[in-house]
Amino acid sequence: MSDYRIYSIPPQHAGRRRVLTSGCRHATSEAQAAAGAQALIAARILLDDDTVSDSQPLLLDHGGAGGADTAVWKAAGDATPGWETVCHPAQWGTHIFTMPNFAADDPEQRVSLCPPRHVGTDVCVMAGHRRNAAMIALAPKLLLAMPTVSRNQAPQLGRSKGTWDCVDSAVRAGIPTLIVWSPDGGQRTPFRLFWSDDTTARMVTTHWSLRFLHARESAGSTANSRLAAHSISLADAAVEVPF
Repeated sequence: MSDYRIYSIPPQHAGRRRVLTSGCRHATSEAQAAAGAQALIAARILLDDDTVSDSQPLLLDHGGAGGADTAVWKAAGDATPGWETVCHPAQWGTHIFTMPNFAADDPEQRVSLCPPRHVGTDVCVMAGHRRNAAMIALAPKLLLAMPTVSRNQAPQLGRSKGTWDCVDSAVRAGIPTLIVWSPDGGQRTPFRLFWSDDTTARMVTTHWSLRFLHARESAGSTANSRLAAHSISLADAAVEVPF
């Protein structure tokens, strides 16, 4: 279907709790896949305090791309119970030159229009960004982002640009955003959960188990204090902390 508005919330999903995952297609290692599975466990723990009473599985929105997207949604289906995956493939063959006329009850979303030079081209390079904006408009409770390079490196290396764009869109929309990150892809440095926005900081530091973990890490050595202020161990966050 060529209509961009296919991303509106299906009636059967209305009111369901959603988690969005956005990851780099270059994230193909076993360590990345394991980190994705742990991140889903951590997300479920974090959302356990949600006041919404919903006995249905959490919805996991993903873009259906390779790499981290594939690793995480497969983990959701294979290793982490309690999830229902929803794929939103980008419409690579569809160009948008005029603003769609959305109905009043459609999710508000930022649509990136194609420049005139796209006329006659087969592939729309902006389709992934539009898809990400549409998934953000579905108002997920949390974004799990899995880039493979830092924000500063992304433009230079041409990797994870879409993931960081999704992070920026989520933060602007006030959606808590956790970045699943290891500078070497988990080979020597364990994955951690990072955040930079106040919305996520409040969410993490008010949850009983993650507040305990964050306080313990923040009380560590001076060398680790800056790191601990904006991150927690992914492995520890995926385990309920007993008192």
